[in-house]
Amino acid sequence: MKFVPKLYLYIIFTIFSYSLRAIPIICVPDTSKVVKLGEVTVTATRTDRILGSEPMPVTFISKREISSLGSLRLNDILAQQTGLNIVYKAYGTGLEVQGFDPAYTLILIDGEPVLGRNNGVLDLTRFALGNVKRIEIVKGPSSCLYGSDALAGVVNIITENPEKTTVNFSGRYETNQTNDLAGNISAKGKNTAFSLFLDRYSTNGYDLSADTAYGKTVEPYFNYTLCPRFSWQFN
Repeated sequence: MKFVPKLYLYIIFTIFSYSLRAIPIICVPDTSKVVKLGEVTVTATRTDRILGSEPMPVTFISKREISSLGSLRLNDILAQQTGLNIVYKAYGTGLEVQGFDPAYTLILIDGEPVLGRNNGVLDLTRFALGNVKRIEIVKGPSSCLYGSDALAGVVNIITENPEKTTVNFSGRYETNQTNDLAGNISAKGKNTAFSLFLDRYSTNGYDLSADTAYGKTVEPYFNYTLCPRFSWQFN
């Protein structure tokens, strides 16, 4: 009778030992690897969200796309987008979104509304693209977030955030004696960052009907853009 418990324990220990040897080795993936997320937008909800998770359709224009298209002014790059129509009026170059009048499209710079409308039109030729990091376009009513001016949509121009001390100059010459000269100075400190962007755009205009005496189709003009930026991080 005393031998039976010992045999029982020996059989259990043998089975348990065999089961340990039969367990497969599971490789746990390295969770410290960096996963690159998609583009992050802020215009549709006023919060940082991945582009694919936005509740509203957002058009994202990167700096690389702006450079590849050779766009100098805001109206140049917006004219390449679907659902947008550039209109030329006596008060300036405006933007129609889905057929709405330019007065119902809100233009933002770094999330802040741009002032200076003339009869409801905000002249898009005023905006240079030399210091633009990306452009976000929301098509559709956004009045609950931005007010009645955003009934047609919102265009948010996001400028470069200084990351180091740099000095950049650029120039471009096109037909009709069109010149674009730009300079950008940025400085980065421990808790502060500063940048200053200056652009001069001028053209001699052009005439599509030279046989008439009504002047040029587009008269000569010049435009200056000054964009300072200062940030201070509190610890």
